Amino acid sequence: MDNETVKRVFNAADKDQNGLLSRREFGYAVSLAAKAKVKENAPDKNGDGNVSLREFNAFVNGRLDNDTVKRIFNAADNDQDGQLSRREFTYAMRLGMKAYRSQNSEASGNCSGECSEDGSDERERNENREQLREKLGERIRERIRERMRHRQRQDKSDA
Repeated sequence: MDNETVKRVFNAADKDQNGLLSRREFGYAVSLAAKAKVKENAPDKNGDGNVSLREFNAFVNGRLDNDTVKRIFNAADNDQDGQLSRREFTYAMRLGMKAYRSQNSEASGNCSGECSEDGSDERERNENREQLREKLGERIRERIRERMRHRQRQDKSDA
């Protein structure tokens, strides 16, 4: 954590501005410092809610070669918008961990077992898509039920 961040955490925690931290203020400072550290290490550096290829590459920080990073990014980018959502990022990290383990156990390729040539785990991707479809279908059915209940209430109130 850089000095500027430490100063901001200290000043924010020093509620009575006396230049000293009480036990309670210190606890608050520790909490703020932990949050700052998490934010500092977050992959979404620009805070737009998505992770670009550049941000993903910086987050991986040389643990995998650039070609593997690009393949993982493209495999995880389901909507092909050039950005990873939180769900896509989680999937990319799973793929990255598999590739990293495989790369470090035996330099026999970047994926093990069920990975295809482009570095994607097709079975897992299909399972994730199916789960997403099921959730989406359930949300749509629930909205239809809500609308029907709403219409029934309106019909009763109109009668």
